[in-house]
Amino acid sequence: MSEDDTSRQGWTALVLAGARPGDPLAAAEGLAAKHFAEIGGTSLIARVLGAIDQTPWIDRVIVAADAATPPEALEGLTSKPLSVVGTADGAPATALAVLNSEAGAPPLVVTTSDNALLTPAILKHFIAAAHDENIDLAVGLADSRTIRSRYPDVQRTYLKFRGGAYSGCNLFAAKTPEAGRVFAFWKQAEALRKSPVKLARLFGVRALFLYVAGLLTLDQAFALASRKLAVKARPILIPYAEAAIDVDKPSDLELARRIAAGKA
Repeated sequence: MSEDDTSRQGWTALVLAGARPGDPLAAAEGLAAKHFAEIGGTSLIARVLGAIDQTPWIDRVIVAADAATPPEALEGLTSKPLSVVGTADGAPATALAVLNSEAGAPPLVVTTSDNALLTPAILKHFIAAAHDENIDLAVGLADSRTIRSRYPDVQRTYLKFRGGAYSGCNLFAAKTPEAGRVFAFWKQAEALRKSPVKLARLFGVRALFLYVAGLLTLDQAFALASRKLAVKARPILIPYAEAAIDVDKPSDLELARRIAAGKA
C-alpha cells in the first residue's frame, strides 16, 4: 500500500437507504423499496455496498434504513464492519444525525442506495480529491459534457453555470463536523433542487442575479455558499458519466441495466 493509500484511510461510508412512500420504481417492481430492484441479478443496494467493500480507504459502513429494509436483508453484502441505523425526516436530516453521532464522525463519505452504477474507481477519485483539499465538505458533480459524450440521450437535471452545466452524483464528503451546517441547509434546499433559480435565491440577491444572468461560475457558487454557511465547501468533478446516473424511476432502471450489460 502506497503512502497516499495509507494517509487516506479511516473513512466511514454512509448509505442513505430510506424508502420513499409511493415510490414508482418500487411499485413497478413489486418491492418494499426500490433498492431491492436488480441489475444483472444483483440488487441496487448490494451493488452500492459492493463498490464500498472494494474501496480500501473506507473502513466502516453505516446504512440508514427504515422498516422496508430490515438488517437481515443486508447480511453478507459487505465484509467491512456494518451498522444499521434508523432514518430521520429525509436524507439531509439523516445525514446530519449520523454525522453528529459517534459512529459517523468524520471523515464521512455519503451516498445513496440507488447509486447503482457506483464503482470503486468513482469512490477512489472522489475520496482522494476530498482528502487532498483543506475543506469541510466536498460535493461530487459531473460535467454535462462528460455525461453526454458517453450517453447523449440520457435525461439529467443540470445546474447551469458560466462555463458549464453540472449534475449531482449523490456523493458528499464530510471532513469536519462543520459540514453539518451544509446538511442542515440541504434540508431547507431539498424541495428546491429541481428549480435552480429558487435555489440560487436562498443565497441572496447577488447570487440570484449572477445565476439568472449566466455570469455565476461553479467555483463562485461554492464560494458564496461557503461564506453564507461559514464552511469551506468545494465541488469535485468526477470524470465518470455513470456517477451521475442514479435510479429514481423505471426508465432509469432500464438504462442502468443496459449500461451494466454494455448495451448503452
